[in-house]
Amino acid sequence: MIYISVITGLDPGSMTLRALYWEKLVRCAWA
Repeated sequence: MIYISVITGLDPGSMTLRALYWEKLVRCAWA
């Protein structure tokens, strides 16, 4: 989950969108 924080930290303007995007990606990967 650390890499998610790093990526979202690089783009604070779209933090929410990136968080949702990565959450969706991770869920699909772990499903």
